[in-house]
Amino acid sequence: MEKSTIQPLILLALIFSGFSMGLYSYSSYEEEQWGRSALFAALCICFIGVSLYGWCRNKQIRK
Repeated sequence: MEKSTIQPLILLALIFSGFSMGLYSYSSYEEEQWGRSALFAALCICFIGVSLYGWCRNKQIRK
């Protein structure tokens, strides 16, 4: 079965979502809402990590 690539627009949307979650995490941290801050920081790391993995995977598939 042939591997398919992940659309670059989806990867870009994941990065923007990750950054916005990071900013929301920071604003929650300033308001001393520790649980919400930790949750959105973890989501930020996951979303940016998935998008970086997708870009590396696309690069390998195109070779």
